[in-house]
Amino acid sequence: RWDNRKFTSGVNHLGSAMKSVGEVMAIGRKFEEAFQKGLRMVEDSIDGFGDMPSHYELKGTAALERALVQPNDQRVYAISQAFREGYSVDDIHKMTMIDKWFLFKLQNINKAEKILKNHALLDIPRSAFLHAKQLGFSDTQIGRCTNESEMDVRERRKELGVLPFVKQIDTLAAEFPASTNYLYCTYNGTEHDR
Repeated sequence: RWDNRKFTSGVNHLGSAMKSVGEVMAIGRKFEEAFQKGLRMVEDSIDGFGDMPSHYELKGTAALERALVQPNDQRVYAISQAFREGYSVDDIHKMTMIDKWFLFKLQNINKAEKILKNHALLDIPRSAFLHAKQLGFSDTQIGRCTNESEMDVRERRKELGVLPFVKQIDTLAAEFPASTNYLYCTYNGTEHDR
């Protein structure tokens, strides 16, 4: 996270200067899940990949491509917009030089969002609902995609039996039994660890 908006002389372009003002620890069993949890922690007004902060707006192809080429703290939103506008992983890779593995993972989130947007909340199949939750979609984010409230999404999720599992982080790399209480919730599981 870079917080250059607070400083009038701050420049948000990535260079050799240290600019980070914080970090997040987002834990999940899939990259997509951890990534979306991290985004929500960095920017509390964002519900996940695909959401845009109110201060961020790119108009036109030239502005979007400039935002993709120049690394900065807002580039993740440009990548999301590029996927929505039909750019391929190869197109985005050529402009960002971000490893395709990461871009394919972000594309998975974008594809799931498209599926959600093409359904009314009550028509989302359980499998699609579970898949979205496994990719780290929050109830608020699903609500944004379906034009429903977070509480309506939560109620429907519970009706479908899509519930999280509490998992324990193995802090000893399976060398010895871990008895720590580092716990997290995930939809990528079949039973609780604790």
